Amino acid sequence: KSYYNFNYINIIIIINMIILIIGNAGCGKSYLGKRLSKDLNIPLFCIDFIWFKPGGYSKDHERNAKERNAVTKKIMSNKSYIIEGASGITAKKFAKIASHLVFIKYPKTVCLKSIRSRKLPSGQISSKAETDWLYNFAKEYYEKKNTGSCSLVTHSSIVDKFTKSIYILTNRDDANRLSL
Repeated sequence: KSYYNFNYINIIIIINMIILIIGNAGCGKSYLGKRLSKDLNIPLFCIDFIWFKPGGYSKDHERNAKERNAVTKKIMSNKSYIIEGASGITAKKFAKIASHLVFIKYPKTVCLKSIRSRKLPSGQISSKAETDWLYNFAKEYYEKKNTGSCSLVTHSSIVDKFTKSIYILTNRDDANRLSL
């Protein structure tokens, strides 16, 4: 006879967990995604990297449609992952296959303050021009009516059509407590 002692062994099996995190620029999508990725031990992808090549967020770094489709297909080939970003067009594609949707719906003031104080992943502060561009982008999020863009209208539409697990976070405490 064999006896096994399973005390102190934690086994976590995650099968086909796809988490989509959406919200305005500066709301903390990347921060939350990194934490959940670590907690769940699944990869994190950023929608910005579908739209832009490494090196910046300008016309010079934009991917063409064929490149975006290839990157999207490669991400979607994973069984479990987290995808975060603001692009309404791309978020709609991932919403079709996601098992969980996290909508970070913070007030404008929270997002704008965050943009002014945040650092790049490298630890550097964004240039004034980059910060100003992102600040204006985030400020317009609440007023835009185009459902294909990055806007409150677009993200609310995605939430309204989503039929699986939905988490709507309205403050940083909600995000800090979120556990999937």
